[in-house]
Amino acid sequence: MKHPLSVIFLLIALLLPAAPVQAVDDAVEKTYCTQGIAYESLDDLKLDLLNNAKKAVINELFGEFIVASTAVENFVVTKDQIQTSSLGFVRVEGNTKFHNGDDFADVCVTIRAYVTDEDRAKFDPEKLEKKYCDADDDLTTAQLIAYVKDETVIQALIEYNPKLKGVDKESLLQLVQKVTYLESGFIPDTQSYCAKFEGYVVPVEIMAFLETSQHTELNISPYAGLIPFTTLNNKDSLNSAFRWYPGSSSGSSYNLSNSDTLTLISGAGVGQWQNTNTAPLILFPIDGDFDVQVKLKFDPWKSQAGLGIRSSYNTWLRLTKTDKPDIWISGAQQGKTMSTYISQAYSKEIVYLRIERRNSYFNLLYL
Repeated sequence: MKHPLSVIFLLIALLLPAAPVQAVDDAVEKTYCTQGIAYESLDDLKLDLLNNAKKAVINELFGEFIVASTAVENFVVTKDQIQTSSLGFVRVEGNTKFHNGDDFADVCVTIRAYVTDEDRAKFDPEKLEKKYCDADDDLTTAQLIAYVKDETVIQALIEYNPKLKGVDKESLLQLVQKVTYLESGFIPDTQSYCAKFEGYVVPVEIMAFLETSQHTELNISPYAGLIPFTTLNNKDSLNSAFRWYPGSSSGSSYNLSNSDTLTLISGAGVGQWQNTNTAPLILFPIDGDFDVQVKLKFDPWKSQAGLGIRSSYNTWLRLTKTDKPDIWISGAQQGKTMSTYISQAYSKEIVYLRIERRNSYFNLLYL
């Protein structure tokens, strides 16, 4: 039985205070409230409140653009994905105010926030141009013309952002808007057909698309034994079997000290909860059954770090060590939190985490 593509990830979610910023004239004030129940911790509640308040800021500043983008028929990036990718653009001014709401059990947050001109520019279309020629005796004339036109757009996209290499053709073509072919035709006395086009992409849409991990099914051979974090020829380069997902904070990064060790550093105000998935991840796409483990050591400060699996943006299961200190097993399905989770005291500095999948069953273990 073939299972849906899953992604194994290393996760760290630090809830650090945002750096102070200078007040600006075009700041937006938003309040968001929710019932303060069914959350694993107060930090998770605060993070969910803050992210939803930031989404309200994004909607006010860029709502018309987001609606227009996601209204395109069969567009590959959803409104929620663009909103989530934009959360890192929101700068909170002053102190975040948490308070009780008017209704019973309501908890609210009020923020005053803004975005920089540099981040606003990520919503502005950027022009792509490319000329491409090719010949193929195995294709009919109509097939060759269609292939060259599509390939012209695809190669322009990959030159714009090499991370798009390997993505399926249909998804790539939908990322370019207002495509116009300026010139096309066969090179005289040859079987080579050429096409030149211009079109437009919006940086935030590319960001959102790349962050979903659902855009491609990677054909990765099974691994047995240790999987090195680095490539064989370059110890400073991440193994191509992995994918880097920075989350919503520009302060997130990773360091490769050697092939066996990766240090994952989280920026401020990120996490994973219900429909929130803004923490930095190291991803490993896999299909079917698996057995994976990792040795974990981390510097906790209102944080969690660990090993997990997700089959979609808001469906995931994770095994983490927290700053309590304890071990947590938690998850979400289609954005809804699991009704139960497991918390077990654990004080050792180093922990070994393991997740095993057999058909539809998962075993989560730690030592």
